[in-house]
Amino acid sequence: MDVDTDQLSLAQQVLERQAGHGQGIGEHLETYARLKAGELGLILQLFQPISDGIVDVGKRVADMSSQAFVIGTERMGETIDAYRAVEQSARLADVGRAAADAARAYREADEAVGRA
Repeated sequence: MDVDTDQLSLAQQVLERQAGHGQGIGEHLETYARLKAGELGLILQLFQPISDGIVDVGKRVADMSSQAFVIGTERMGETIDAYRAVEQSARLADVGRAAADAARAYREADEAVGRA
């Protein structure tokens, strides 16, 4: 199986950026979506708890999304490392087989010269 770890690295970068976006959305909600009592009229102040609840839920969702992307980024890194380790082991096995084949060919040639 041929796995392009460069493509996986790019996917990891996307996951990392998405984690940052989730954090940014949470910060944006906290900064710009929360209503302040001093800015509201007497009647709209009655709806502030509802608005705060909605902002809190949105912030929690953004934070959970960010955490999910952080975990995805970490797992992608582990996956890349695992593929690279297996690929390195396979290459070392190929080198070992090639060395054994060369040694066998050398012995056979040496024996043929010795018989002649």
